Amino acid sequence: MSIQSVVRAFTILETIAAAPNGKRLNAIAEDLDLPASTVARMLNTLQDIGVVEKKKSPAGYQIGQKLVALTSQASALKNIAEPYLADLSEVTGETVTLTVLDKGQALYLTQIESPDNNIRMQDWTGDHFAYLHVNTTGKLFLAYKDAAFFNDYVNGGLPKFTENTITDPLDLHNTLREIRYQGCAWVHEEYEPGLVGVAAPIFDSSKTIIAAISVYGPVFRFPKPNDTERIETLTKQTAQQIMTQLNGQFPEG
Repeated sequence: MSIQSVVRAFTILETIAAAPNGKRLNAIAEDLDLPASTVARMLNTLQDIGVVEKKKSPAGYQIGQKLVALTSQASALKNIAEPYLADLSEVTGETVTLTVLDKGQALYLTQIESPDNNIRMQDWTGDHFAYLHVNTTGKLFLAYKDAAFFNDYVNGGLPKFTENTITDPLDLHNTLREIRYQGCAWVHEEYEPGLVGVAAPIFDSSKTIIAAISVYGPVFRFPKPNDTERIETLTKQTAQQIMTQLNGQFPEG
C-alpha cells in the first residue's frame, strides 16, 4: 500500500529534476494538480532535509546537494567497482554483479559476464529483485539491516520457489546469523534450480551496508570441488577492495 505523502514527495523531486534551471512553487503545484499550500509544506520539509534547495536567481527550487551527493555516490560506487568485478569474473570464470538496496528490493547496478562462459546468466542490470530471502545479496541486506527491516520483510511471507527455499522465519533468522559470522552469503538453488551464488557486503565508513557483490554460476560447474573456500575469499577480498577505495572517496562526515 502506497503512502501518499511519500509518493507526492517523489513526484515533486521528479518535477524539479526535469527543470535544471529551477522551478517555482506555483509551477510545481500546477504540474502536479495540487494546492500550492500542500506543495509548499512538502517543499519546506524537503528543503529542511537538504534534498531540495530554493534558488534566488532565477527564483525557484532545484535538487539539493544532499540528493546530488547520494546520486554521485551510487555512480562512484559503480565506477569504482567495475574494474574489480571484471577481475573477479575473470578469475572465477563466472557472472559477477553489484547490487544496492532500493525501495526494499535488490537493485542490480551492473553485471559482468566472463567471456569464457558458454552458458550466460540473465542480465539483471537496472532491474529490481524483490525476493531477498532467495538472493545472495538480498540475504546480506536482511542480515545487516536492523530488526525492523527483517520483521517487515518476513511479515509479508516467504514465497517458496524450489525445495531449497527457506520459508520459515526462524530458519531464515538463524541463516542470517550464520551469514554475519561468515561474512558472506550463499544460495544453493533457492530461487532457480541449477543456480548457485555467493555474495559479500560493502559497508560505508559508519559500518552500514550500502551494497553487495555476488558471483553466480550453474551448479554443475560452480563452485568446483574443494573450491568453496577460495571463492569465498576472493569475493570478500574484492568487496574489501571496493570498500576501501569508496570510503576513501566518501569519508564519514
